[in-house]
This record gives sequence, C-alpha cells and structure tokens, in this order.
Amino acid sequence: MTLNVPQNIRNSNGVLSKFALKNNLKQLLCIRNGHISSEINFDKNGNVITKIENDNKVINKSEFKYDKEGRVIKTSHYSPNGDFKYGYEYEYLENTKLTYENPGRILKNKVVFIKEKNQNVSIDYGTNQQITSKKIEIFTANEELKQKQEYSNDRLNREFIYYTKDGEKYKDEIFYPESGEKIIETKKISDNDVFDKNSNAITNYYGDFKVSEHKYNSANRLILSDYYSTKNGHWKKEIYEYKNDTILIKKSQNYMLTGKNKIYQFNYNNVGFLEKVNKIDGTEEETFEYKYQLNEK
Repeated sequence: MTLNVPQNIRNSNGVLSKFALKNNLKQLLCIRNGHISSEINFDKNGNVITKIENDNKVINKSEFKYDKEGRVIKTSHYSPNGDFKYGYEYEYLENTKLTYENPGRILKNKVVFIKEKNQNVSIDYGTNQQITSKKIEIFTANEELKQKQEYSNDRLNREFIYYTKDGEKYKDEIFYPESGEKIIETKKISDNDVFDKNSNAITNYYGDFKVSEHKYNSANRLILSDYYSTKNGHWKKEIYEYKNDTILIKKSQNYMLTGKNKIYQFNYNNVGFLEKVNKIDGTEEETFEYKYQLNEK
C-alpha cells in the first residue's frame, strides 16, 4: 500500500486516498491478532467517508463529507456507544475558509488570504462569538514567511520578523507585555538540514547537532536511518529491505542502548496489496492482516 511509495511523499495525507482511487477501493479492514482493530470506508473518489477504530475507547467512529471539489465540508466523531461527541463544518468562500463546531454550528475560526497583500489572517472565536485571538502572516513574493503577528483579546502580544543579514538567516521575536515594555530577542535560524535532489532528507539537525542520517536506494526508497542524541549518542538504527528495490518486505529496528530489536515482515497478495505484517519484538509476536473490498464496476 502506501508503504511502497518514495520516502519523500510517504507521509503525505493524500497517499492513501490516491491508492484507494487508483485501485477502486471501497473498504479496508485492519485485523490485529485475529480481531478487527480498524475499518476505513471510501467513496468512489478515494475519499475516506468513515473510519472506525475499535482500539480507541474515547472516539470510536468518525464520518467525513466532501464537496464536489473534494474538500472536506463536515466531520462527525462518535464514542464507542454511538453517542455524538463533536464535529466540525467547513465553508469555503472566495479567499476565505470558515470553521464551525458542532453541536450548534458555532463559528470557531476564519482564515482569509489577502492576495494583494500576500497575507493570511486567521481569527479564532469564543463561545459568545467574540474574537479571542488573531494571527497575521505576511509573505514575500516568493511565498516565504517574513512577518507574523499574534493578537490576544484584540491586543498585539507577540511578533516575529524574519530576515537575512550577511548571508545568515535571523528571527526577531518581539514581545509586547501589558506593562508597555517592548522586548526583542534575536535568534539565528539554523538551516543545516541536507536534502537530495528528490527532496529526501539526508541529514537532519537540531541547531548544530546532527540528530539523524538517512540513505536511499536508486528507486528513491529509504534503506537506512541512524538516530543520535546529545546525551546517549547513536541510539537507534533502522534498516529497510525491498524486493526489486521498490516493494518493502522487511524493516528492522535496533536500539543500541537496550539491546532490543524489533522486526517487521511484510507480505502481499497476488495483486500486490499488503496482506499481512508480522511484528517480532523480542520474544513477543503480533500479526496484522489487511482485507480489501473493491467497488463494483
């Protein structure tokens, strides 16, 4: 399924919907150790319309509705006993998105994009429809963020200004406390992360500290990840194995500090759909099975 796509788009929210649309998928069942743990149902456009998670004891079922352009317009969430808990409705106007909370269809948020000013304005509302907070983001012509202002109870309380000086990137964080004093903190923005030509992360940094390294095969699939911490050094290694360089068949996790290892083995059916995952964690083993129902043509 979505495992077998290039790493740089694997976590994209649209990957599962694209898979469902491409394969005319109507329903996906996940079975954990012989019991159904989740059920996802799709419309004919690949959109998720219902999701049931039996392991979730708070919100068991979620429903989604979409407009003709594929944008979500309503979500509803239910407890395991079937009681409606909460939900949202979304209305799309020209350059504006409105978010309402249910029950009651109470306006909670409004986002406006002012094209001529390259601005995004997001406004949050309280229970009495009063403005509780506001955020203004201002972008350059290249769509890079250059300024952000945060308001609370109609008062500017924090501002961020982004700029480049002597080839280095900086951020001024400006505080406006009620005392009237203006406080400015200037921070250098570290931009050390390294990416390849396919937008895959090669090296990730936190400030100047390297937190992870990654390697990919010729088919743009992740094959090795190493993770580091300032306290414990090299603490985890992940290895990925593929069939024909594209179909993931095994993932291994090695935790250096504890000596523990986890292994995931992936099996597919005769049409290439993920059918079973065996997870081995020390002496414990779990099995995840996947069942598919297609739309009738």
